[in-house]
Amino acid sequence: MPILKALLNMRNKAAGKKEVRDTFPEATIIKPSDIFGRENRFLNYFARIQWFGVVPLISLGKKTVKQPIYIVDVTKGIVNAVKDPDGRGKTFAFVGPSWYVLFDLVQYIFAMAHRPFLAYPLPHFAYRWLGRLFEMSPSEPWTMRDKVERVHITDMTLPHLPGLEGLGIQATPLELKAIEVLRRHRTHHWLSSEIEDVKPAKIVPV
Repeated sequence: MPILKALLNMRNKAAGKKEVRDTFPEATIIKPSDIFGRENRFLNYFARIQWFGVVPLISLGKKTVKQPIYIVDVTKGIVNAVKDPDGRGKTFAFVGPSWYVLFDLVQYIFAMAHRPFLAYPLPHFAYRWLGRLFEMSPSEPWTMRDKVERVHITDMTLPHLPGLEGLGIQATPLELKAIEVLRRHRTHHWLSSEIEDVKPAKIVPV
């Protein structure tokens, strides 16, 4: 069911991109994977789950694979794509350098924040109900039903599309920048602890 929902969302996006391409043939389209950075809603999203005491993940996150990309790389890629005269009319796929099983990635996030990690296999329908409940909040919700679907869908591989390397940019490993986002989620006791204290997340071979 989460895959079906995500596919419908992707079809809607694909239809929108087709309309843009038909109307503006020389438009440059960017398709990034999940983006992380100081104010991101990817690493911070998971770090904030510590409020629950346990980390709810559909199928424990072991059926989802992610390839997150650093926001600065996305920004540089957009600038270079716009400046590149050969970039007109092209669609670029911006992705990070490594693949991670969602379970391993969230475990790494909690290790970086020096928080106990206890994953719980929450059923899809229950997670969507949780998202619906948070949507009723008058302030910015921690999660929503669409967010639940997006988080638990595996990033697509688009090898036929040009990426960052073709624009002269080397993708930044998540492990080098995660501390910028996650340090603020630590307690005072661990605030100054460096990234060398944490074992890197397991990378999925490709």
